Amino acid sequence: ARGSQRTPRLPLDHQKSVGVLTVEQLGKYSCSNERMLVSIYGDIYDVSSRPDLYGYGPKSAHSGRDITWGVVTGEETVENCNRFYDIFKLDQDHLGRYLQIVCHRMVAFESEFGEPVGRLEPFVNEWDLPPAPKEEIEECKQQ
Repeated sequence: ARGSQRTPRLPLDHQKSVGVLTVEQLGKYSCSNERMLVSIYGDIYDVSSRPDLYGYGPKSAHSGRDITWGVVTGEETVENCNRFYDIFKLDQDHLGRYLQIVCHRMVAFESEFGEPVGRLEPFVNEWDLPPAPKEEIEECKQQ
C-alpha cells in the first residue's frame, strides 16, 4: 500500500560532524543507538536514515564498525569488521581491484547517506598499518 513505508525518526545530531573517532568511539554508534555510523576505508557515514538495514535489519552488525575488509573480501561478516590494513602494500593487480571495489561502495554510500561525517583514527596514519594478509586477498571475489 502506498504510504505504508514509515519515515524513520532521525536523531537530532543526524549528519553532524563527529571529527576523528577511535574504533572504540565508533562502537558507541551501533545498531542499539539512535544514531548509527558505519566506516568504510576510514570515511564515517551516518546511516541513521536506514534503521531497516542498520538498526534491526540485515546490516545491523555493520553499525558502529568499519566494514572495509569485509567489502574487499566479499565476506561482510562481523569477523571481518574492524580489520585494518595498508592496502598500498599490495601488488598493483590486487591494489587496483581493491580500490575499485572500495570506491564503488563509497560512491554508493555517499549517494544514499551524503558526505562522510568523520574519519576513523586507524586510517589517519594508514602507512603504519600492517600489510593485508595475502592468503585472504587471494580469495577475494570478483565483483
